[in-house]
Amino acid sequence: MKIIIFLLLLFAMAPISKGQDIYIENIEVSNKYNSTYILSYANLFLYKVEYVDKEKIERVLNELKLSGLFKEIKWSLVKTKGQKSYLLKIKPKNKTNYQDIVIDEVVLDGFPEIDKGIFLDNLKKEGVLLKSTWVSHSFRNLLTKIRNALRDSSNFGQDRDSLEVPWVTIRKSSSAGIKLIVHKDAPSFTLK
Repeated sequence: MKIIIFLLLLFAMAPISKGQDIYIENIEVSNKYNSTYILSYANLFLYKVEYVDKEKIERVLNELKLSGLFKEIKWSLVKTKGQKSYLLKIKPKNKTNYQDIVIDEVVLDGFPEIDKGIFLDNLKKEGVLLKSTWVSHSFRNLLTKIRNALRDSSNFGQDRDSLEVPWVTIRKSSSAGIKLIVHKDAPSFTLK
């Protein structure tokens, strides 16, 4: 009986080979801080996308490493019910100075109608200050504050309330800081 259980577990955790297409049925992130950022990226490019392979998973996770928030990102696949269906488990290891990382800069991408100075003033009113620590905001809360600052920075007229939560890309900007790039649309990150 123990051998059968061992073989079932071994099969469930079997690695995929290079070029083998799989279907990501679910994504799980184990992290103390801001797992929403990782989930946002992974969900956009991997979750229930027709089929992905190991290289595409690696590219998405490498994109997340460019944020400067993580020392490394480990991942594994657990077989689920479907023939090629898997649960993607992501376990990032935060940088040792993670709690000291500050927001150095906020850049607008695709918002020509918005004055950056007015936007930054409105972002400040929302409680997001340059040089404030990254962990003082949950990522979801930060997105809401950015959306509110965008709404207050331009005359969207009747469309003001329909402004969606923007896409934010995080990039390392200094040894202890990050840059938030606020996109009007999700970036066109190519997985091919």
